[in-house]
Amino acid sequence: MGLPPQLIDINGRPLRRVLNSGYSNSGASLSDPSLIGWPWQGGAAIDDIDANVDIIRQRARDLYYNAPVITTAINQLVNLIVGSGIKPIFTPDADVLGWTPEYTAEWKAIVKEEFEVAFVKDKECDAERRRNLYEQQELALLLLLVEGDIFAALPMIERDGVEYDTRIQLVEADVVSDPQDNTAAMYALPGTTVYKGIEVSQYGNELAYYIATQNPLQRLQPLVQNSTELNQRRWIRIPLYGSNSGRYNMLHMARYVRPGQRRGISLLAPLIKTSKQFDRYTDAELQTALLQTMQSLFVVTEMPDAFIGEMKGVISDARVRDSEIAWAPGSISAMLPGESIQTVTPTHPNSPYMSYVEERKMTMFAAMGVGLELGTFNFRNSYSSSRASLNMTEKVCDKYRSTLNNSLNTPLAHSWMDEAVARGRIPTPTSGYFEDPRIRRAYQHISWQGPAFPALDQLKDAQASAFMISIGASTFERETARLTGTDFFENVAQIGRELQAMCDAGMEMLLKSPSQRSNESFDGSEQENAGNQVETEITKQQP
Repeated sequence: MGLPPQLIDINGRPLRRVLNSGYSNSGASLSDPSLIGWPWQGGAAIDDIDANVDIIRQRARDLYYNAPVITTAINQLVNLIVGSGIKPIFTPDADVLGWTPEYTAEWKAIVKEEFEVAFVKDKECDAERRRNLYEQQELALLLLLVEGDIFAALPMIERDGVEYDTRIQLVEADVVSDPQDNTAAMYALPGTTVYKGIEVSQYGNELAYYIATQNPLQRLQPLVQNSTELNQRRWIRIPLYGSNSGRYNMLHMARYVRPGQRRGISLLAPLIKTSKQFDRYTDAELQTALLQTMQSLFVVTEMPDAFIGEMKGVISDARVRDSEIAWAPGSISAMLPGESIQTVTPTHPNSPYMSYVEERKMTMFAAMGVGLELGTFNFRNSYSSSRASLNMTEKVCDKYRSTLNNSLNTPLAHSWMDEAVARGRIPTPTSGYFEDPRIRRAYQHISWQGPAFPALDQLKDAQASAFMISIGASTFERETARLTGTDFFENVAQIGRELQAMCDAGMEMLLKSPSQRSNESFDGSEQENAGNQVETEITKQQP
């Protein structure tokens, strides 16, 4: 009797037989019938994700264009995260810089005004002159969620009558791609690798990007091109940092899910198959509903087929002239001899449709981090349920807002401040801005304030915020930003000016509460009545 076959590994060494234990009997089982046929084998991040991002990106983009449920959820996230804009709050480290609170407030006002001149008051900050910074934020976040990553170039472009040269140019993910010419071979640094248009070092940090002069997906060509170079697609290597200035040349915003990932993955990646099937299902149900509104009529005749063919033109002309069969309210139509009418009414009852649709929407919205109430704009559930949905969605929005701030807003503001200081438009009384990194960080300390999250009951939210402040769990600044999306210290200064204006106008009474007004009115009337009584008694005693 022969020995059983010997199992060996890839190096020819015998494998020891082990008994199945632990996950071998469940999730890692290779014999469980329920797991047979599962293509579970995976690869590195570059195999599982980067190799597939081109297809994922285009399919996700198509879903955003054509699937209303996906469009609604993505737009809702963008509106909640960016809204009218994520605005900077400049908070220099006064202790490091040695400033007084008065000068710190003065400096912050100067910087805020300069920032608005550079990025908000017009569209000169955009290299394309189409959007101001807040509109750029909205578009960048939209592309980050749908396509997985987005790039922003920060060129220095001089323009007449414009105070600053720092510009923003959003670059779509498709444009950053592997060169099809010898650009990478000529300009890539030794010891680096280039994949999916990104050059990285041996440690994985990004060093440069390869930008195509035309989108690889572009099919239509401009009607008139003054440059022959535009007719040919070529790639340009743009380093992450300027070699002399050290400022950012490019910013890369991406959604990562694994270490070693080069390109971002779309938020819609796990939903592509399900969303497409759901979209087809809803389209089929819509077509069925349209068919239910129709009624087909068939003319049944006893004429032979050959005779019908010969008489087809005659019958048609006769009906047009004399006895056209019309389908209209209260109409009477004449029939040819031997003809009768049969009706066909299509029906497709589907009572569970709404419940099924709601369940599928709930699953897709949950995968995107959007509550069902927010995704459907339907707040008919209980207050507690709707409030919980808002709270959970707010956490997701805070995460993506932080990503946008760290990847776009803060690096952009730092680059702009470098230019503003170099031009002398921002005062730097504490020397060492360009020489001492600690001083520079003290100047560049910035926080970002997004729009206030929607409130189902503003009174309850305000009472909750007041309670959090009273027990020391939060601050006036944090709660003001959360409730109204404004700056607490700006509000205090504005309220002070308003109160002073009301006092100057003799409107002090309006500053008191209704109860205080009524008490003062009551006390005054009582004193007046008491005085009248004393005066009456004195008059009676006089001769």
